[in-house]
Amino acid sequence: TNVRGGRSNHNFGIAWDIGIFTASGGYITTSQPYEEAARAGLSDQLQWGGHWRNFVDRPHYQLQLNASINLVRAKFEIGENYTMLA
Repeated sequence: TNVRGGRSNHNFGIAWDIGIFTASGGYITTSQPYEEAARAGLSDQLQWGGHWRNFVDRPHYQLQLNASINLVRAKFEIGENYTMLA
């Protein structure tokens, strides 16, 4: 990741990474399978790291929230639902 600890969307369950593997169990790092997965699964509510310009992260997906990470973290810390900000 490119962010400080505790400031990643992964910390709040609104981001995840996928792994694509060969039949023998090897991790695939080439772009094409991740681009195909994105075409199959993207929606208006999801953001794909493969579309980022400064830090392309094809295995990465996250909810498209209308809130800053600071607001998400504040709601998380007091136990309020922050996923409804999508």
